[in-house]
Amino acid sequence: MKKDLTPDQEKRVVELFKGGLTDINRITREVFNDPKAHSREPRGKAVARCLVKNHLNPNKANIGEFTDEQKDLIRSEMQNGSNSLNIARLLFKDEGVQRLSQEWRAVNTWVSNNGLKMDDKDDIVNEYIAPRSNESIVSKINAAVGLNLDHAKLSGKYKQYVEKLVLHLGNSRYKRIMNSYDVRKDRQLFEDQFIRNVWDQIDLTSMELDLVMNICVDTVNIEILRGHIAKLNTIFDDMEEGGDLKHVFSETVKAKTDELNQCYKRVSDNTKKLQGDRSERLKNKGKDDYSFLTIVQAFQEEDERREMLRQAEMERMAAEAEVDRLASMEEWRARILGLHRDDVV
Repeated sequence: MKKDLTPDQEKRVVELFKGGLTDINRITREVFNDPKAHSREPRGKAVARCLVKNHLNPNKANIGEFTDEQKDLIRSEMQNGSNSLNIARLLFKDEGVQRLSQEWRAVNTWVSNNGLKMDDKDDIVNEYIAPRSNESIVSKINAAVGLNLDHAKLSGKYKQYVEKLVLHLGNSRYKRIMNSYDVRKDRQLFEDQFIRNVWDQIDLTSMELDLVMNICVDTVNIEILRGHIAKLNTIFDDMEEGGDLKHVFSETVKAKTDELNQCYKRVSDNTKKLQGDRSERLKNKGKDDYSFLTIVQAFQEEDERREMLRQAEMERMAAEAEVDRLASMEEWRARILGLHRDDVV
C-alpha cells in the first residue's frame, strides 16, 4: 500500500537530511516518531520518494569530517576490539544504525583512509584501553544509561560525573576484569552494567566500588550460564528417552541451573549490602554534618546570650546610677520621707 507524506512531513524530511541525518531508517523514525519504522515499509519508501523528489540522494550524502575527539573515540574503541557497527552507533548516539548505512560507511571509510585495520568479528577482543576523552566517556554514558548528554554542554555537576568515571574506568581491578573477557559482548555487558551503576555516584568508596564490580561480574555470568543452559536443554530435548548419556546431561543442566541461582543470589545480596552500607554511610555523614551545624548554632546562641547579658548589665548599671543621682537630691529625699522642702526649712 502506497504511503504519501503530508507537506509538513516532507518539510521535516528535507530539514533532517540537510541537517546531516542521511540514513533513511533514522529519518523515517524521526518523522513518524516510531523507533520501529524502517526504510523497507511504506513509510520508509515514502521518505525515499520525498528525497528523490527534492533531488536529495542519500547514497551521495556527506556525513561530514570527524572531529579530533571523534577520531580519538574511533581509535580507542578499535583498540578495545569494538567493530565498525558498534563504533558507528556509539559515535552517532543511535542504536538504530545498521550495516551499510551512511554512518557505518563513514566509519569504515575513515579507518581505511588512515591505514587502519578494523576487526569486525564479534568474538575477538584486544587488550582493554581505558577511554580518557570527554566525548568517549559521555558517549559510553549515553549508550549505557539511555541519556542524550552533549559532551560540549555539560553542567558543573555532570563534569564531575565524567571526571570521576574516567578514574573508575582506569581502576586496576576494573581493567583486569575487562581483559579477562574473550568475547566482545561479555566485555560490553560488564562495561555497560558498571557505568550504569557508578556514573553518577561520585562518593563511592573503594570497597563499594569492588562490590559494584562483583555485581557486574555476576551479571555477565548470569547471561553466560543462561546461554549454556539453553544449549544444553536443546541437546537434552533431542536425546532419546533413557540411557546414561541423558542422565549425565540432566545432571549437567541441574548443576548449571544451581550455579545460575547462586549468581542471582549473590547479585541480590551484594546489591542489598551496597545499598545498605552506602545508605548508612550517607546517614552518618548527615549526622556529622548535623553535629557540625549544631556546634555552629550553639556558638551563635552563646554569642547572643552573652550580648543579652551585656545589655542587661549595662541597663542595671544605668539604673543604679540613676538611683544614686536621685538619692543625692534633697527634695526627693524629703518627699520620700513625707516632708516638703519648705517644712524642713
